Amino acid sequence: LQSYNPDNNAFNKNDNILSVSDTIHKKAVLTSEIAPNLGNLAIKVQDENGRRIPNASVIVRDVSNKVIQEIDSDLYGELLLEDLKFGEYTIVVSSDHHFTHKQDFSFNSNTKSQPITLYTKKNISGIVQSIEKEPISLAKIKIISATIDKNIDTNNDFTSKKGISNVTGEYAIQELIAGEYVIEVTHPSYLKHTFVTQSGKIHDIILRKKPSIV
Repeated sequence: LQSYNPDNNAFNKNDNILSVSDTIHKKAVLTSEIAPNLGNLAIKVQDENGRRIPNASVIVRDVSNKVIQEIDSDLYGELLLEDLKFGEYTIVVSSDHHFTHKQDFSFNSNTKSQPITLYTKKNISGIVQSIEKEPISLAKIKIISATIDKNIDTNNDFTSKKGISNVTGEYAIQELIAGEYVIEVTHPSYLKHTFVTQSGKIHDIILRKKPSIV
């Protein structure tokens, strides 16, 4: 940040003005120096690509499951948990269009900041149609296996996800995490079809008619 200097018609840097991150960090250090059994914990909420997530809800509970603090992240995805006693806690972070993150952590004098990653909910969608480009309704689409980044901590069972095509052949399997999925498509009048795709992709499906039984 800079201040205007009329003498030289220019902006001068004001070293007394701190950025949001600097302010949070300085306050966290100051509190731990004044109260040895208390501290401030700086939280940064971001998605899997490092983009900051504003207005994320953060709830901190103690070992008895009592809510100790509840606060939202600011426009930069940052927040400060103030006057937190040293001890064991559970933090739950949630935001629209992201999977909720829950983790246990120990807070002590060496803990100054904690990054939190929320993973974006993704869909696999498209149109089911015949070779003649006619839409196929009531086709069943389900996930039979999923390969998820091993660093992603989630309790979701994505292999239970499924969908069904509507009258215009459109389908969608929703709320998937980033990864590779093997999809199986079945319909009473068509041959079973299996394909591999990534979440977040549009994948149109072409089904072949079952051979006629003479």
